[in-house]
Amino acid sequence: MLIENKFWAGLTSNQPAAYLERLPKDGPGLLLFVVPPRRLHTMWPDLVTSAAGAGLQLPSVSSYDGNMVWGQVGRRTLAVTSWQPLLDRIEAEARAAGEAAILSDAAQLRGLSEQMDATGYVPATLEELTNTEVPRRLIAVADLIPELCDRAIAAGVAYGKGLRPTHFWHGAGRYIQIGGAGGWLGLEHRFWAKYGIGPLWITFGASVWGRGTAVLNAVAPWLSSNPVRAFDADGAAVIPLRITPYVTKDVVLADLFTQLVELQGLLKSVQGVVGAVPPEPVEAPA
Repeated sequence: MLIENKFWAGLTSNQPAAYLERLPKDGPGLLLFVVPPRRLHTMWPDLVTSAAGAGLQLPSVSSYDGNMVWGQVGRRTLAVTSWQPLLDRIEAEARAAGEAAILSDAAQLRGLSEQMDATGYVPATLEELTNTEVPRRLIAVADLIPELCDRAIAAGVAYGKGLRPTHFWHGAGRYIQIGGAGGWLGLEHRFWAKYGIGPLWITFGASVWGRGTAVLNAVAPWLSSNPVRAFDADGAAVIPLRITPYVTKDVVLADLFTQLVELQGLLKSVQGVVGAVPPEPVEAPA
C-alpha cells in the first residue's frame, strides 16, 4: 500500500504511473491519494491525464459512499479519498482502543488539513469564472466605502483629515479614526474567507495608532454576542460591517452608518496617542 497526501499542489510526473509500478503486479495493492473534500471528484481527471502522459490508461472511475473514488489497474487499486472521512475513521478506532497518542496526532492532522483547505489555492470552477455577478457585487461594495467614510466624517462620527485610501494584496479601503483609535475600513477578503459574514470590515491594529487592545476591551460584549460582532486577531480588533441583504443602496448605507455610530459610542473611552500615525501597509491594513 502507498498513501500520498495532497492538498492543492499539482501531480508530479511520477503520479500515479510510477507509484503504481512500485506495487506488486502479481497481487493486490493499493495506491491511495488523500485530498481536500473539494478536490475529491476533480482529482481523477488529473490522474487520468498524468497517467496518459506516462503511457498508462486508467479505467473509468467508480465511487464508494460518496467519500471515495477508485478504479482497478490490473490487480492494483487506485483510489482517492478526502481527509475528513479518513480522520473520522482513525479517530473512531483510536477512541475505541483508548489510544490517546493517536487521537492527538489525528487532531493535529485535522488542524493542518483545515488550515491548508482554508489558505491553499482552490481551483476555480467555470461557473465561478464566468459569473459576472461576482465582480459586479465586489465593485458595488467597494463603491460603498468612500460614501460611508465621507458620511461618517461629515457627521463627526469619524475623523479623516490627513488619512488616505490605502490598499494591499487582499483588500482595498481607507484609514479613518474613531474616537482615539485608528482604523482601516474596507474590503478585506481574508477575514471574509475566514469568518464569513461579509466582505466589509473595519480593523484596529495592535499598533500605537490602532489601539487594538483598548478597542477589544471597549467592544468586549461583541466578542461573545450572538451573532459575534467582533474578533480578536492576534491583538487587533477585527469588526465586520454587516451589509443588509435584499435592500437598496440607500438602506445599506444607512445601516452601515448606524453600525459606525454604535461603534463610536463604545470607543469614546479609548484615548489616542499624540503623534501616532497609521502604519504603512505591507500585507495587512493594521
